[in-house]
Amino acid sequence: GAAFYGIGSTAIKAGGAIFKGAKSAFYLRQFQSIFKAVTPMGAKIPGFNNLYYSFALNTRVGKYFISSGVGAGGSTTGAMKHIVGELTKKYPAIAPEMMEAAIIKELDLAITKAVTGGAFQYDKKILVSTAAAEWELIFGAPQVVGQLPKLYHAVVRGINSL
Repeated sequence: GAAFYGIGSTAIKAGGAIFKGAKSAFYLRQFQSIFKAVTPMGAKIPGFNNLYYSFALNTRVGKYFISSGVGAGGSTTGAMKHIVGELTKKYPAIAPEMMEAAIIKELDLAITKAVTGGAFQYDKKILVSTAAAEWELIFGAPQVVGQLPKLYHAVVRGINSL
């Protein structure tokens, strides 16, 4: 957990540089391990290998359902639409798997900060900052016993140091 704390922002800060040789293979293995925290609950987002419309994310502070749904024409709606759209628009040159790992890791960090920051409430905007971005998050309470809390709104409001 702690070893990967800054890996998301580190990947994005690389500014699109692709690591070479043995160093590249080392980082790629670390990025791939990030995806073990993801349990797919929907179809893959077109153009991505490891990002899904909806999934459960096992964070340091518990498991959360990331709600995205599919809109008209197959477009994403909800949390992942905003995250993927903003980061890929601003950083299209970053290697796809590194970008995907960075997105998941930054989302994990944002959720962790929101939950542990002391101002956590369901159905209220929560603003948090990670090393790489500022986030606006809204969580929904589980509707039935055993259901995961749902992150249904996640907007990258400002990119600090990507």
